[in-house]
Amino acid sequence: TRLDGYWASSTQNQPKNRQYRAIYTALAAAIRLFTLRNQYLDGFHFASCAAVYTAYEQDLYAFDQAYRHYFAAANQAQVDILKYLNDEVEKCYTSWYIDKLAKNWGECLEAEQLLQHWSIPNVSQQYHFFKHQVQPVLSDKSNRRVVVIISDALRFEVAQELCEQINDKYHSAATLSSQLGVLPSYTTLGMASLLPHKTLAYKDTVSDDVFVDGQSTKGTEARSKILSAYKGVAFRAEEVKSWKKEEGRERLGQYDLIYVYHNMIDARGDSASTESETFEAAAAAIEDLKELTKKIINNFNTSRVIITADHGFLFQTSQLPAADRTGLVDKPVDVIKDKKRYVIASSLPENLAVWKGNTKHTANTASETEFWIPKGANRFHFVGGSRFVHGGAMPQEIVVPIITVKNLRGSKAENHTKQKVDVISVKSTLKMVNNVQKFIFLQTEVLDDQSLPQTIAVAIYDGDRIVSSEEIATFDSTSNNINERQKELKLSLLGNQFDRNRDYFLIIKDKDVGTERHRYKVTIDLAFTDDFF
Repeated sequence: TRLDGYWASSTQNQPKNRQYRAIYTALAAAIRLFTLRNQYLDGFHFASCAAVYTAYEQDLYAFDQAYRHYFAAANQAQVDILKYLNDEVEKCYTSWYIDKLAKNWGECLEAEQLLQHWSIPNVSQQYHFFKHQVQPVLSDKSNRRVVVIISDALRFEVAQELCEQINDKYHSAATLSSQLGVLPSYTTLGMASLLPHKTLAYKDTVSDDVFVDGQSTKGTEARSKILSAYKGVAFRAEEVKSWKKEEGRERLGQYDLIYVYHNMIDARGDSASTESETFEAAAAAIEDLKELTKKIINNFNTSRVIITADHGFLFQTSQLPAADRTGLVDKPVDVIKDKKRYVIASSLPENLAVWKGNTKHTANTASETEFWIPKGANRFHFVGGSRFVHGGAMPQEIVVPIITVKNLRGSKAENHTKQKVDVISVKSTLKMVNNVQKFIFLQTEVLDDQSLPQTIAVAIYDGDRIVSSEEIATFDSTSNNINERQKELKLSLLGNQFDRNRDYFLIIKDKDVGTERHRYKVTIDLAFTDDFF
């Protein structure tokens, strides 16, 4: 209700309005987070790795999303009244959710020895991305070309929001699924696994470059060389965004397959100086990817876009205590790469304090490259930034999203486009006998996946002149109970000079666009005109 009001209104683009809106947005996100916790008060007790993975993909990701939404809004609001709530949200997320999830996932992972056969039933492997997700589309002659956008560190919950927004706003059908990410879950290995290949391999201990069929995968130029065997090419997202329509068609005209590399979340999160901006970067990435996808589909003769990531991430707003650090007493020799969530080497000793694996099992590499990752959500060290990390085996890092976006035309586009729920007056004949009076409004259908909420502006008019207060309300009920889809709004007349024989109208408008939805004749017959009423 407050979000619908004047002081938090998105139409009043003033600093104080934005601040109030941020406060109420934060409160709504906190409610979602605590409501989710109440569904799992005794923790998580899933019986298998597959059960945890499925639960995360279908439900548990919402914890991460609500936490992100809360602190993105709270950071924008910058008010003392949220300080206590900040602490409670942080405790709920880091001390309860992350700990409980890490415990359940870790127990299943160790019991099933998952690192020795890295697979989840009915979940595709990231290193089979091209084979399972891209090649079938390329083989379909109805597709003019396929564009793959790889957004660095696009976590599953961020992708879920992106997918939802694409479906809400554009004449495109977006579907979300996932794939099991490679381990360690870091950029070089993740990016290489997404390319078409027969073999992946580390070649030496000097560089962490991962080779695809004997070719380097570092950099756009090297990736273009690999893709050229499939009439493909690679570009950076900034370059694609800069093209005008004709330039883009000319640049892409000879190619069937285009890989576009996008980096907004990892670019800011994986740096000690900017890791605190991770959630702002996620919001910016959603907007950027929406516009990039729209541009590619509408302007560059492309009917299919696939959006995915190299890995996800873990992030918390508070600094980590020493207890969350897994110490490395004997640092291994001949290390290929050493980061907060993984150590990679050609050979590593046994260490009971960590999880040890081999990329042959977790990424299908030809080389027998070994790695250590900390158990749960721990880090190896806290040098530099430590709140944003990836590389380990937590669901937030290895449930890698796949969004498939199809262009829709004609009747398919119209049928897919979501419509706002309708809102009407419960009574068709209206009469005001007091200066202030309540009116009842009904949301006519249940809000579901195929509809959008409706925010209305209601007032009484004399011709084009407004003669009452204007009240705002949002109708977004998912209840089948008709009584729960009703709202009362109180309208106050402006002045007291009204003619009982004149036609006045109560008008319901779509607040977002200002268009009239319904109007009802109102008789104004004031029995008293003094200020008592």
